[in-house]
Amino acid sequence: MRWIVLAVLAAVVAACGAKGWADGRPLPEWREKGIRYWAESLLVPGESLEIRTVVGARNESTEPVEVVSVACEVYVRLHLNPDREGLPVWDQRASYAAYTRRAVEDGECEMVARRIVVEPGESVWLTVAGVWPERMGTKLGAGRYYVTAYVPFVGRTVALVAGEIEVPVAEAAERGS
Repeated sequence: MRWIVLAVLAAVVAACGAKGWADGRPLPEWREKGIRYWAESLLVPGESLEIRTVVGARNESTEPVEVVSVACEVYVRLHLNPDREGLPVWDQRASYAAYTRRAVEDGECEMVARRIVVEPGESVWLTVAGVWPERMGTKLGAGRYYVTAYVPFVGRTVALVAGEIEVPVAEAAERGS
């Protein structure tokens, strides 16, 4: 298991108003009001491969800061290049829409987020999200994938680099990829 830093899904979310670099690439981290927000992903083997993404916040200020948990869906996008340029090889949001046969709208989630006070120097997990591409009809081949997380914070979506995952040859062969 390895954890790596924030981000995913730059192109789709950038078109939907996601906060990222001016050129549409995801941010390695996002800072606001003394808080550093980050994302990491890992591959969890099982009956079908799960991509698990954690979004967290670290208080780098000298005062307690209140943050809001992530209550709505964090969508991920996979690229074959570390710059996350061009079209993704897999887009969870588009796959989910095709799988459920309905479009996913921004602001669709009405879940209530929790408020969390983060003490100076402390970190908290704001959400842990899991997705199974195979359950949505996509078999990932062996190789390295670069993950971007589209995180719905209150009032905006932020595209964060969420590390990379490695699908081993044995895993891909076992699943017929």
